[in-house]
Amino acid sequence: MKKLFNDKRFKYGTYSTAVTLVVIAILIAVNLVIGEFDYKFDLTEDSVFSLSDETKEILKNTDEDINIYTLFSTKNSDIIISRAEQVLDQYRLADRSITVENRDLYLYPDFANKYNTEDISVDQNSIIVESGDKYRVINYSDYYNSGDFNIEENITSAIQYVTAEKNSAIYFLTGHGEIDYSAFDAFAQQLKLNNYDIKTVDLVTEEIADDCTVLFVTPGTKDISADEAQKIKDYLTNDGRAMFMLTNVTKEQYPNLCSVVADYGVEPIGGYVLEGSESDYVMYPVAVLPTVTEHEINKNIKDNGYNLLAYMSQALKETEIKKQGLQIKPLMTTSNSSFIKSDNLENMSMNKEEGDIEGPFNLAYAVTDSSYTDTSHTTKVVISGNFYMLSSEIDSIVNGTGATFLMDSIKWLDEGAETVSIKSKSLYSDSLVIAEGDKTKIQIVSWAVIPGALFLCGFVVWIIRRNG
Repeated sequence: MKKLFNDKRFKYGTYSTAVTLVVIAILIAVNLVIGEFDYKFDLTEDSVFSLSDETKEILKNTDEDINIYTLFSTKNSDIIISRAEQVLDQYRLADRSITVENRDLYLYPDFANKYNTEDISVDQNSIIVESGDKYRVINYSDYYNSGDFNIEENITSAIQYVTAEKNSAIYFLTGHGEIDYSAFDAFAQQLKLNNYDIKTVDLVTEEIADDCTVLFVTPGTKDISADEAQKIKDYLTNDGRAMFMLTNVTKEQYPNLCSVVADYGVEPIGGYVLEGSESDYVMYPVAVLPTVTEHEINKNIKDNGYNLLAYMSQALKETEIKKQGLQIKPLMTTSNSSFIKSDNLENMSMNKEEGDIEGPFNLAYAVTDSSYTDTSHTTKVVISGNFYMLSSEIDSIVNGTGATFLMDSIKWLDEGAETVSIKSKSLYSDSLVIAEGDKTKIQIVSWAVIPGALFLCGFVVWIIRRNG
């Protein structure tokens, strides 16, 4: 036995075992200490489970107590629900005035009765955000849809809604064959998330209401009347805010509508804008990738390197004669290779031809009018020839950047508005926007240059070995 204890292998083995036990004890102690702190780390590529700086800033300025009720089944193993719980836990950690509680409807069948109305249905997996007497119900389809996980945008919007004293209203002009705003589903959803009430106004029989924050004008199948144009002008003169989304509008067909935008130093150019440079369009020359300018509206887009898409867009220009005091700033421009086609869609050629108006062109303007004796009065308008930006189908090509531009324009018009501009986080990869010219270069490199280089290297190695 004495010999055993004196054996070197026994001593080293005993030493190794002791060291291992000490290390395990230290790890257990560290784990117990760390367990006392409620820290979590998000290692996902797009920080799916982390709150954005925008949300953190909003929470920092919120003093009210907020209750978040989740209606998740305790027996549900849905991965989306699990991820939602992880994000909601970040709200609880970021603001101690926020409580998060689950109310399984199988265990609390009467809990949803308080929140069910004719317009609101509270279902399993819904989330309720409540503060005082105000609440908002967020359904499963609101925060997860086709791979897009936008729970943060919905929760932060709901927090703003339940803690706000009143909501602003966006009025869409109707009565001239305009497309109903509900067709612009992504933009309408963004307005809802930013807590704007969406209303309509027919100026033939109505006036623009006092609660109108921004008047939204899209072209109809016919022009507005002279009386309607005057109502819009009177509204704008009195510190009004408006956004005009034009397409295929000419002074000959829409003289009254054009007279309104002309008051702010802008007029449309008939026809559609095409790009001659492959690096400035996607798939077709009518799908233009414009350059965004330096402006408050474009800051979010430029800082994040987003692409805008101007599909079947109309060019705009400044009027030769305009009143003093107007500040007219372009928001989107085309390249020197762009041109305008005045043909209808069926007969339009994608190639530049003799007689086509040559670019570059401006596709949108932000206009500030301070030409009053009392300079505290200011009118703001955004005029865009990019009407199809409102189409969710087209905007999806650039991952929804058009909706970002629209909301940032609304934010600029509605000064001081606390809008939410949080991009949904896709559980899949975003589509890559590649200009037509860049696609050609990538194809040449991947199909010819790289295989050619590999073949050449292999051939050189073969020659060296053969002669060696």
